[in-house]
Amino acid sequence: MVVWEMAMKSSRMTPCGLYPGAPLAVNGMTKSRAGDRRMGVPSFKGMRRRHSSVRTAVASMLAIIGLSVTVLASLFVSVGPGVSASGQWVTIANFSFTPKDLVINVGDTVTWQNNASLTDHTATSTSAPPGGSFDSGILAPGATYTHTFTIAGSYSYWCTIHPTLMTGTITVNGAIPEFSSFAFAAIGLLVMMLGIGFARRRI
Repeated sequence: MVVWEMAMKSSRMTPCGLYPGAPLAVNGMTKSRAGDRRMGVPSFKGMRRRHSSVRTAVASMLAIIGLSVTVLASLFVSVGPGVSASGQWVTIANFSFTPKDLVINVGDTVTWQNNASLTDHTATSTSAPPGGSFDSGILAPGATYTHTFTIAGSYSYWCTIHPTLMTGTITVNGAIPEFSSFAFAAIGLLVMMLGIGFARRRI
Protein backbone atom coordinates (compact mmCIF):
# COMPACT_ATOMS: atom_id res chain seq x y z
CA MET A 1 0.00 0.00 0.00
CA VAL A 2 2.83 2.36 0.89
CA VAL A 3 4.58 1.42 -2.32
CA TRP A 4 1.39 2.22 -4.33
CA GLU A 5 1.01 5.67 -2.76
CA MET A 6 4.69 6.45 -3.42
CA ALA A 7 4.31 5.33 -7.02
CA MET A 8 1.27 7.58 -7.51
CA LYS A 9 3.09 10.60 -6.01
CA SER A 10 6.17 10.02 -8.12
CA SER A 11 4.16 9.63 -11.32
CA ARG A 12 1.65 12.40 -10.34
CA MET A 13 -1.24 10.18 -11.35
CA THR A 14 -4.70 10.22 -9.86
CA PRO A 15 -6.51 7.13 -8.62
CA CYS A 16 -8.35 7.01 -11.91
CA GLY A 17 -5.08 6.85 -13.77
CA LEU A 18 -5.33 10.38 -15.12
CA TYR A 19 -3.03 13.33 -14.72
CA PRO A 20 -4.50 16.45 -13.15
CA GLY A 21 -6.10 18.54 -15.86
CA ALA A 22 -6.24 15.64 -18.31
CA PRO A 23 -9.38 15.38 -20.49
CA LEU A 24 -12.15 13.27 -18.96
CA ALA A 25 -14.52 11.26 -21.18
CA VAL A 26 -18.15 11.71 -20.22
CA ASN A 27 -20.92 10.11 -22.32
CA GLY A 28 -18.56 9.72 -25.22
CA MET A 29 -17.48 13.39 -25.09
CA THR A 30 -14.18 14.77 -23.83
CA LYS A 31 -14.40 17.33 -21.06
CA SER A 32 -11.54 19.09 -19.33
CA ARG A 33 -11.26 18.48 -15.61
CA ALA A 34 -10.23 22.08 -15.23
CA GLY A 35 -13.49 23.25 -16.92
CA ASP A 36 -14.47 24.46 -20.37
CA ARG A 37 -13.83 28.08 -19.41
CA ARG A 38 -10.12 27.36 -18.88
CA MET A 39 -9.94 25.90 -22.41
CA GLY A 40 -11.63 28.95 -23.96
CA VAL A 41 -14.96 27.18 -24.63
CA PRO A 42 -18.01 29.33 -23.65
CA SER A 43 -20.06 27.83 -20.87
CA PHE A 44 -23.79 27.21 -21.09
CA LYS A 45 -24.37 29.80 -18.39
CA GLY A 46 -22.53 32.44 -20.45
CA MET A 47 -24.47 31.58 -23.59
CA ARG A 48 -27.69 31.81 -21.61
CA ARG A 49 -26.75 35.24 -20.32
CA ARG A 50 -26.07 36.45 -23.85
CA HIS A 51 -29.40 35.07 -25.09
CA SER A 52 -31.11 36.78 -22.18
CA SER A 53 -29.47 40.10 -23.07
CA VAL A 54 -30.58 39.85 -26.71
CA ARG A 55 -34.09 38.89 -25.63
CA THR A 56 -34.24 41.85 -23.24
CA ALA A 57 -33.05 44.25 -25.96
CA VAL A 58 -35.66 43.01 -28.44
CA ALA A 59 -38.40 43.15 -25.82
CA SER A 60 -37.44 46.70 -24.88
CA MET A 61 -37.51 47.77 -28.51
CA LEU A 62 -40.98 46.27 -29.00
CA ALA A 63 -42.23 47.93 -25.83
CA ILE A 64 -40.87 51.32 -26.92
CA ILE A 65 -42.44 51.00 -30.37
CA GLY A 66 -45.76 49.96 -28.88
CA LEU A 67 -45.72 52.82 -26.39
CA SER A 68 -44.83 55.32 -29.11
CA VAL A 69 -47.67 54.15 -31.36
CA THR A 70 -50.11 54.29 -28.44
CA VAL A 71 -49.07 57.84 -27.56
CA LEU A 72 -49.23 59.01 -31.15
CA ALA A 73 -52.69 57.46 -31.48
CA SER A 74 -54.01 59.97 -28.97
CA LEU A 75 -52.94 62.77 -31.33
CA PHE A 76 -54.73 61.45 -34.39
CA VAL A 77 -58.36 61.66 -35.42
CA SER A 78 -60.23 59.58 -37.93
CA VAL A 79 -59.08 60.19 -41.48
CA GLY A 80 -60.60 59.54 -44.88
CA PRO A 81 -61.51 61.56 -47.95
CA GLY A 82 -65.23 61.12 -47.37
CA VAL A 83 -65.17 62.47 -43.80
CA SER A 84 -65.52 66.11 -44.80
CA ALA A 85 -67.14 66.68 -48.18
CA SER A 86 -66.07 69.62 -50.28
CA GLY A 87 -67.85 71.58 -52.98
CA GLN A 88 -66.64 72.23 -56.54
CA TRP A 89 -67.98 74.71 -59.06
CA VAL A 90 -68.26 74.41 -62.85
CA THR A 91 -68.93 77.57 -64.78
CA ILE A 92 -71.00 77.47 -67.97
CA ALA A 93 -70.02 80.28 -70.34
CA ASN A 94 -68.96 80.79 -73.94
CA PHE A 95 -70.39 77.37 -74.86
CA SER A 96 -68.01 75.47 -72.57
CA PHE A 97 -67.74 73.95 -69.10
CA THR A 98 -64.92 75.36 -66.95
CA PRO A 99 -63.14 73.35 -65.72
CA LYS A 100 -63.83 70.79 -68.39
CA ASP A 101 -62.24 67.90 -66.47
CA LEU A 102 -62.72 67.64 -62.72
CA VAL A 103 -61.40 65.19 -60.09
CA ILE A 104 -63.25 64.85 -56.79
CA ASN A 105 -63.83 62.37 -53.95
CA VAL A 106 -66.88 60.34 -53.04
CA GLY A 107 -69.29 62.55 -51.11
CA ASP A 108 -68.21 65.79 -52.81
CA THR A 109 -70.73 68.04 -54.53
CA VAL A 110 -70.47 69.80 -57.87
CA THR A 111 -72.45 72.92 -58.71
CA TRP A 112 -72.91 74.06 -62.29
CA GLN A 113 -73.75 77.75 -62.83
CA ASN A 114 -74.95 79.13 -66.12
CA ASN A 115 -73.17 82.44 -66.57
CA ALA A 116 -74.33 82.86 -70.16
CA SER A 117 -76.28 86.05 -70.72
CA LEU A 118 -78.90 84.76 -73.17
CA THR A 119 -78.45 81.01 -73.74
CA ASP A 120 -79.94 78.08 -71.86
CA HIS A 121 -77.78 75.07 -71.14
CA THR A 122 -77.87 71.69 -69.36
CA ALA A 123 -75.43 69.41 -67.56
CA THR A 124 -76.50 65.88 -68.41
CA SER A 125 -74.48 62.69 -67.94
CA THR A 126 -73.83 60.53 -71.00
CA SER A 127 -71.93 57.76 -69.21
CA ALA A 128 -71.76 57.01 -65.50
CA PRO A 129 -71.46 54.11 -63.06
CA PRO A 130 -74.75 52.29 -62.41
CA GLY A 131 -77.00 54.52 -60.35
CA GLY A 132 -74.80 57.58 -60.79
CA SER A 133 -76.41 59.42 -63.70
CA PHE A 134 -77.50 63.05 -63.33
CA ASP A 135 -79.41 65.67 -65.32
CA SER A 136 -79.76 69.33 -64.50
CA GLY A 137 -82.60 69.98 -66.85
CA ILE A 138 -82.74 73.38 -68.57
CA LEU A 139 -80.57 75.96 -66.82
CA ALA A 140 -81.59 79.49 -67.66
CA PRO A 141 -78.97 82.26 -67.47
CA GLY A 142 -77.94 82.69 -63.82
CA ALA A 143 -79.41 79.33 -62.72
CA THR A 144 -77.43 76.70 -60.83
CA TYR A 145 -77.60 72.92 -60.40
CA THR A 146 -75.92 70.92 -57.62
CA HIS A 147 -75.28 67.18 -57.56
CA THR A 148 -73.62 65.07 -54.86
CA PHE A 149 -71.48 62.19 -56.14
CA THR A 150 -71.81 59.14 -53.91
CA ILE A 151 -70.50 56.51 -56.35
CA ALA A 152 -66.86 56.29 -57.38
CA GLY A 153 -66.07 56.11 -61.08
CA SER A 154 -65.71 58.11 -64.26
CA TYR A 155 -68.51 60.36 -65.49
CA SER A 156 -68.95 62.00 -68.88
CA TYR A 157 -71.55 64.69 -69.52
CA TRP A 158 -72.65 67.28 -72.04
CA CYS A 159 -75.13 70.02 -72.73
CA THR A 160 -78.06 68.42 -74.49
CA ILE A 161 -78.76 71.68 -76.29
CA HIS A 162 -75.19 72.02 -77.62
CA PRO A 163 -73.81 68.44 -77.50
CA THR A 164 -71.10 68.93 -80.11
CA LEU A 165 -69.66 72.00 -78.41
CA MET A 166 -70.05 71.40 -74.70
CA THR A 167 -68.70 68.26 -73.00
CA GLY A 168 -66.97 67.52 -69.72
CA THR A 169 -65.74 64.72 -67.46
CA ILE A 170 -65.75 64.12 -63.72
CA THR A 171 -63.60 61.49 -62.00
CA VAL A 172 -64.77 60.45 -58.55
CA ASN A 173 -62.18 58.76 -56.35
CA GLY A 174 -63.31 56.12 -53.89
CA ALA A 175 -63.03 56.69 -50.15
CA ILE A 176 -60.09 55.25 -48.21
CA PRO A 177 -61.30 52.95 -45.41
CA GLU A 178 -61.50 54.90 -42.18
CA PHE A 179 -58.69 54.17 -39.74
CA SER A 180 -59.29 55.62 -36.30
CA SER A 181 -57.03 56.47 -33.41
CA PHE A 182 -58.54 53.51 -31.54
CA ALA A 183 -57.01 51.18 -34.13
CA PHE A 184 -53.61 52.83 -33.65
CA ALA A 185 -53.94 52.41 -29.88
CA ALA A 186 -54.89 48.75 -30.24
CA ILE A 187 -51.86 48.08 -32.45
CA GLY A 188 -49.60 49.88 -29.97
CA LEU A 189 -50.91 47.85 -27.03
CA LEU A 190 -50.53 44.62 -29.03
CA VAL A 191 -46.89 45.40 -29.78
CA MET A 192 -46.28 46.20 -26.10
CA MET A 193 -47.83 42.88 -25.07
CA LEU A 194 -45.63 41.04 -27.56
CA GLY A 195 -42.58 42.75 -26.07
CA ILE A 196 -43.54 41.83 -22.52
CA GLY A 197 -44.28 38.25 -23.52
CA PHE A 198 -40.97 37.99 -25.34
CA ALA A 199 -39.12 39.30 -22.29
CA ARG A 200 -40.71 36.69 -20.04
CA ARG A 201 -40.10 33.84 -22.44
CA ARG A 202 -37.61 31.29 -21.20
CA ILE A 203 -34.96 29.63 -23.31
